[in-house]
Amino acid sequence: MNIKNIIVLSLLISVCFFCSHPPKQSIPNTPDYEKQRLEILEKTQRSVLKITCSAYYDNYYYAKPKEKTATLELEKLLIKKEQTTNSVAGTGLIVSQNSQHNLVLSCFHLFDFQDTIKTYYSNIKGFPTRDLLSLSIKQGQQIYITHKNSKRTVGRIVANEPKNDIALIETKKLNGILNEQSFNGVFGKDDILKFGREVYLIGFPKGFLFVTRGLISPSPYKNKFLIDAPFNRGFSGGAVIAIEKKSGTYKYCGMANSMAYDSHLVLSPSENAINLKYYENMPYLDDAYVKELKLVNVGLTFVVKSKMILQFLKKEKEKLKLRGHYF
Repeated sequence: MNIKNIIVLSLLISVCFFCSHPPKQSIPNTPDYEKQRLEILEKTQRSVLKITCSAYYDNYYYAKPKEKTATLELEKLLIKKEQTTNSVAGTGLIVSQNSQHNLVLSCFHLFDFQDTIKTYYSNIKGFPTRDLLSLSIKQGQQIYITHKNSKRTVGRIVANEPKNDIALIETKKLNGILNEQSFNGVFGKDDILKFGREVYLIGFPKGFLFVTRGLISPSPYKNKFLIDAPFNRGFSGGAVIAIEKKSGTYKYCGMANSMAYDSHLVLSPSENAINLKYYENMPYLDDAYVKELKLVNVGLTFVVKSKMILQFLKKEKEKLKLRGHYF
């Protein structure tokens, strides 16, 4: 065999070898972000609980005195006495668990009921006088935590910071509830609060477990930021988290605590009124009360920064240690 034939044969063998072993393609090892996102949200909602606080009042209503006298007794002016219950619903995040108790983070304003409320008659110009119209005295209040199995336990405030609307509620831990756990994400610092960053809000608006998303914007208040997520009553205390796509971790950005709204005063029937449907086509002649109607500006939700919450937890660290909670 001559040299020419040897060269041709060698080339044919090389070509056949190349064809039988194609080069391996480089497949990027990227995580399934959609699956990852759903797992993180599922894990977070296991730390989110519904909170209800009810305050009980004795209410006294007085007639306007016909003549000015310093000796007139209020009892003689009393028109009506009734008992009412004022209830507020919100959301809490389990931030610590010990063998017996859950420690739940929420908004202080959910539990901030006034002890005494007074209203006064107005004069012709609309300014309040010294003539007492009504007096409401709080007889007590109760905090209820609704667990994942729908059972409720009583909670009590163990630490609070009204200035930043933060409160910690301790409540009994129910045994055997495997789908309840303490939040184990990272508390983020201000550097994660970038303009336009996507975050998720989890809570109990109108009493329903709900998740929505929004984008971060700056707030005129230094300890808060804004997100364009919808807000309804019950979302106060809701957890706002951001998901890191590359690492698969998630960070706590803050706690939803309020919404932008327009306020209007309206006449409303008594809370004890029944069969109001019969008044649809006829005048309502029973007692009416002036109440504040808040019209929500959808998409303007204020969030307390996680940095403020972390500072609060560090400040209360030693007191919480005594209760078996560690941070």
